[in-house]
Amino acid sequence: MNHLLDNIVWHALSGPQKKFSVGTDVIRRVAPGFSPIIGFADAERPNFNALVPFCEPGEHFYCGEWSGPAPKGWQIEEESTMFRMIWEGPMPADNDGHGAIQLGPQHAARALELATLTRPGPFGLRTIELGDYLGFFEGDRLLAMGGERFHAGSYREISGVCTHPDSRDAGLPGA
Repeated sequence: MNHLLDNIVWHALSGPQKKFSVGTDVIRRVAPGFSPIIGFADAERPNFNALVPFCEPGEHFYCGEWSGPAPKGWQIEEESTMFRMIWEGPMPADNDGHGAIQLGPQHAARALELATLTRPGPFGLRTIELGDYLGFFEGDRLLAMGGERFHAGSYREISGVCTHPDSRDAGLPGA
């Protein structure tokens, strides 16, 4: 049996986060408005044609776990690697969050603005709905954020970790 992390995108989109995705029993994508990511039940034999009814012409996607030649009608714009790291140490001590606040729908536009500026990876207007995202503010300005995107089993993907370039020396945790 494969480990959940061997195909975390598929396990999340076909499991606990299915409500945030569209697709079929062999290929799913995060629903429009969220992070534009595709997951495959079998990444060695992906059925891209099954996803076509759930896509708009010109949409760009990141593909979890798949690499290979582009199928007819699709093109590869960039090929890169995503690394998975697992924290195997003890849980950090609980703290007060150092002033971080839980991000909600009212913060979505500011989160997208920060992600667009800093490019932490695939991020859409509704991405912060996928898990717990925390942010640091100065007035109405979002200075830094990070949160959970995919989850399956006990695993959580830390995502959207970014700090505004003007605040990188501000002493924020993780900056």
